[in-house]
Amino acid sequence: MSSGLYLLVMVTIVGGGPAGLLCAKEAAYNGKKVVVYEEHEVIGEPVQCAGLVSKKGLDDLGVNYESTVLNKSLGARVYSPSGKEIEIKRKDAQAMVIDRAALDKVIAEEAMAEGAEIKTGVRLLERGADLTVGADGASSYIAKDLGNKKDLLIAYQVTAKLERDLDFVELHFGSWSKDFFAWVIPESEQHCRVGIAIKGDPKKALMGFMKEKNIKADLEKGIAGLIPLFSDNPTVFEKERTLLVGDAAGQVKATTGGGIAIGGFCGRIAGEIIGKDLPLTDYEVIWRREVRKELVLHRQLHDFLVSLTLEEMDELFQLAIEERVPELIEEYGDMDKPSMLFKQLMAKPRVVSHMMKYLSRLPVSF
Repeated sequence: MSSGLYLLVMVTIVGGGPAGLLCAKEAAYNGKKVVVYEEHEVIGEPVQCAGLVSKKGLDDLGVNYESTVLNKSLGARVYSPSGKEIEIKRKDAQAMVIDRAALDKVIAEEAMAEGAEIKTGVRLLERGADLTVGADGASSYIAKDLGNKKDLLIAYQVTAKLERDLDFVELHFGSWSKDFFAWVIPESEQHCRVGIAIKGDPKKALMGFMKEKNIKADLEKGIAGLIPLFSDNPTVFEKERTLLVGDAAGQVKATTGGGIAIGGFCGRIAGEIIGKDLPLTDYEVIWRREVRKELVLHRQLHDFLVSLTLEEMDELFQLAIEERVPELIEEYGDMDKPSMLFKQLMAKPRVVSHMMKYLSRLPVSF
C-alpha cells in the first residue's frame, strides 16, 4: 500500500461551512460514508461573513447558488486615506453579494442529496476513528490540536440604511484600520453592509469609520468573524489521518479576506481525494499546485500594503492614477488570482521603482 493511502470506511468532517460541506458532497458522491458535525444548531447561522464572492469563484464550486444572490457588482470604488478615488468597472458582473446562510444551506442540501449525513448542534472535540477533515473555521480546534497556527484579523459588520450605487462595492483605506480596510457592500437599493477588519477592536474601528463617513447604523446589531491570513502551513497529517480545508487550513485571500471560493475549491479537491481512496498527500500536492502561488501573492500584497504609512498609501494611489492602473485591473484583474495583473504592473518601471522603496521592510516569508 502506497504512503498515505487508506481504504476509508467513515469520513468525519468537523464544520458545516462551504469548505466542509463541499468536501462532504464530493466524498459522498464517490461512495464514502460521510458525517458532518456542525456545532451550531442551524447550518449557515450565525453569519460570520461579508458575503461578497467572485462570480468565477462561485461558478467553479459547482453549486446551484443563483437563489442566494442578493446583488451583482460590476466593480469597485477604492479610496485612499485622503479620499483619492480609483474606479474599476467591467460590463459583466464580477462579484456576487450573497445571502451567506442561504448559500450554506444550498450546499448542505446538495451534500445530503449525495448521501452525506449532517448533525447540527454537536461540537466535536476529537478526531474520528478513520479519517477526519478539519473544516471548523479560522479558530479551528482541529488545526490547533495539530499545531497549525494562524495570523488572525477580527472583522465586524453592520447593515446600514444607506443608498449607494448598486453596481459598485467600496473599499476604504484609512487610520481606522492599518491592518486591512473598511468596506461598503450594497445588498439592495436602500441597505448596505458596512464593515472593517483589524487586529484590535473592530467595533471601535468601525465606529470611527462610520463617524467620518456619516454612516448611521446600530453597532450592537452587527456580526463578528475571524479572518485567517494565509501562512502556508501543512494541511495533511498522515499519522493522525487528518486533513484541513478552508479557513481551518488558512486558505484565504489575505488582500480581501475572502475564503468561500478558494476554500470551497480546496474542499472539493479533498473530497475527491478521499472519495477515490487516493494518497492523502495528493491533496496537499494538488491544492498547492492549483492555488498556492496566488495565495502567497495575496499575502505578500497584503503585507506590502499594511507596511505603508497613510501618506505613502496616498502616494501609491496617485501613482496608480497617473500610470492608468485601473485600466490594467479592468483588463487583467481577477479577484481570486492576482498573478496576471501583477506581471503587468511589474512591466511599469515607475511602479517597480516605487514598490522597491518599501520592500526592505517586509518580512522574508514563503
